[in-house]
Amino acid sequence: MVTEGFTAELVAVVPWDDEHTGVTSSFTDHPAHSWRVPEHTRRARSPVRLRLDRDGGFHLLGDDPSVLHLDGTGTPVGRTPVAGRILDYVCDPAGGVVLIEGADDEPRLRALAGDGSERWSVGGRFTKVLATGDRLYVHGDPGTLEVDPTTGAAGPILPVRGGEPFGGGGKLVSVTFDDASQRRGVAVFDPATGESTEFTGGADHYPWLVDPFGADGRARLFVWWDGRIARVPVTGEIDALGAVDGIAVRDRTVFTSHGAGEHVVVQGNGMQARLPVAGLRLVGVDADSRVYLLGGEGPGSAGELRVYAADGHLESSGPPPEDLAAIGSRMPVHTAWQVDHEGRVTIPVGTPGGVALVRLRSAGTPIGSPPGRTT
Repeated sequence: MVTEGFTAELVAVVPWDDEHTGVTSSFTDHPAHSWRVPEHTRRARSPVRLRLDRDGGFHLLGDDPSVLHLDGTGTPVGRTPVAGRILDYVCDPAGGVVLIEGADDEPRLRALAGDGSERWSVGGRFTKVLATGDRLYVHGDPGTLEVDPTTGAAGPILPVRGGEPFGGGGKLVSVTFDDASQRRGVAVFDPATGESTEFTGGADHYPWLVDPFGADGRARLFVWWDGRIARVPVTGEIDALGAVDGIAVRDRTVFTSHGAGEHVVVQGNGMQARLPVAGLRLVGVDADSRVYLLGGEGPGSAGELRVYAADGHLESSGPPPEDLAAIGSRMPVHTAWQVDHEGRVTIPVGTPGGVALVRLRSAGTPIGSPPGRTT
C-alpha cells in the first residue's frame, strides 16, 4: 500500500495480555490536558515502547515488567524480565537488555542477560542509551561516552556536538544549534576514526531539524515536521519522504492518513478517499470500510469524531465515545518511532486487538544541497 511517498506494510500484531506472546495493556486519559473538564476525558490505549536491534529484531516494552523479543519477521522469540522504572533501553539479537533504570536524579545503567540476570550495573547521570554496530554508548551529563558492553566501564567523553545523538552505520548523528546565527545543522562523529563532519543549515533546515527521531545505516538523520518525514544527511540535502499523521489496522490491512491543504487523504486496501476536512487524523476503518477521523482536542474539548462512508459521504459527526481504545488505533508521537539500517521507519500502533508494528519504506527526493565540511 502506497501513501504519500511511503509503502506501508504490517510486520506483526502483538496481542494484548498474552503471557507468552503479548504485552500487557494499559490505559491513559486522552487528551492529556482535559483534566480541566473531567467529562471530556476519554479512555485511550497507553503507548508501547519499541526498539530495534542490529539484526532487524523488534523489542517491545509495555507496562509489564518484561521486554518481549521478536525476530525480523515479527515472530516472538523470548522475553527478558526487567524491574523498576525504565527511562531508556536497547537490546541485542540474543535478548540481552541494557537499560537506564530509576528516578531522573539517580539513574543506573544496567545490563541484563536474556533470562533477566544482571551482568553489571553502574551509576551515572544518564538520559539515553544507544547502540550502533557492536558498540554501546550513553548520553547525559557531562556528555556522550562509549561503554564497554561486557563490564559497563565508561571511556572518555566523546567530541559529539549538539544534542542527544542517534546511532547509524557505526556513527553518532546529532542536531547542532548555533546561538549567534540561530541556525541548526547536522553533525556526524565517527568513533572508529575520530573524524567529525558537520554542516550548518539555512532557513529551510530550521523547522526540519527541531524534531529528529533516528538515523539509518548511512548516518542520515530522520526528522519530523508537522506530520511529514524527511531525512537529512551531513551533506545537507533535505530528502522529503512523505506524510503520515494517522494509522489504522483492520484485518491485517494498513490504512493511513495525511493532511493535504483543507483535506485529509485516507489510503489503504486499494481505497483512496480525499475528505473535505482539515486537522483530523485517521483512527479507525471498520468492516464496512467506514472511515473514522478524530481531531480538535484541546483544553476543555474532547474533540470531534467524524465517520465517513466508503464513498466519502459524511455519516455522523460529534464528540468521540468515552472509550476510544475500543474503537480506534492510536499512533504514538514521532519520538517513539524507530529507524532501521535500511532507513525503514517502524511505528508501534496501539489497536483494539494488539500492538501493530507498521513499517514505512520510502526512496525520498532530494530538495536542496548545501555543502558539508569536515573538522
